[in-house]
Amino acid sequence: IQAYYAPNNVLLNKFKKANLINVNSKFNELNFNKLETFFFNNLLPKSYETPIYFKLLEKEISDIVMERKDSTSISLEIDQVASGPTLLAILTGNKKMAGVCNLLSGPFSCLYTYLQKEVGKFITQKLSIYNVEAATPAFDYLTGNRKPQKYAFMCYMYNELHKNRTDKWKSHFEEINGLSINEESYQLLSQFSIKYDDFIEHIFPNLTKQMDRLNKAVMLLISTEQSVKIRTLDDCLIEWDFTDVKTFKRNYFNSVTKKHSQYRLNIPSLEKNSAQRLRKHRRSFRPNFIHSVDACIMRKMSLQSYQKTKLRLNHLHDCVM
Repeated sequence: IQAYYAPNNVLLNKFKKANLINVNSKFNELNFNKLETFFFNNLLPKSYETPIYFKLLEKEISDIVMERKDSTSISLEIDQVASGPTLLAILTGNKKMAGVCNLLSGPFSCLYTYLQKEVGKFITQKLSIYNVEAATPAFDYLTGNRKPQKYAFMCYMYNELHKNRTDKWKSHFEEINGLSINEESYQLLSQFSIKYDDFIEHIFPNLTKQMDRLNKAVMLLISTEQSVKIRTLDDCLIEWDFTDVKTFKRNYFNSVTKKHSQYRLNIPSLEKNSAQRLRKHRRSFRPNFIHSVDACIMRKMSLQSYQKTKLRLNHLHDCVM
């Protein structure tokens, strides 16, 4: 029901204040008469504008309160805020990031909103181009919404270079503004992207050094020509490795089309410690590690749910259906 009221803060707060559901209550202990009365008196307004998902959710809730159904047919997505950074905060032991990821006591914090607030301070202190009037759209873009911060921090966590970060910002900037970015705005995005590691070190002291230890550990492992293996908490073994591909080319003239063309032959390389293999491992370890933990949590939750209810949850990574 909270998911249904999510688009409307007034109704969501009204539902919470009504205190109709005790989290410790069992299904057959719910007061369905009160739920039914509240729900049908507080449907989302302008139903013709309601997204289809919420219309389906409305039907499912109606069946629950009217017919006492104890199961639904609606997909439920479980999506933790900043799950990747949260796991890395635990792994690295970075206390400042752990606090922002809600691992320590204190008020709730959203990592990406925190980054959004800190970006403006850093740019005004470190980058003189923010004073250029033509760069204002880029400054407003970086400080005005959370998505650029999510893009940037994911790139940082996954060892992507500043060019990828800049390209993602440019593409998203043009998408939401409906126009091509000007040169001054692009320069601001590019300069901040180059300084991004300094920005992260400024707000999360020692995090870069702590993350580099992960890189060095992986490089040390694969330098022995071994693949990377992770044993998850539910005893699954995940393993991956990369092989290079050598491409051989041969030019020829097609006498039928009267055009020059080219044959290409790709052959797996036997070289184990090539620069390409090292680069791929460096970029893949962090995302693969994070997703392996996410998937493990979902598998354990599905198993525990089945053991208690004998109901099977179909799941894909962090989405329950």
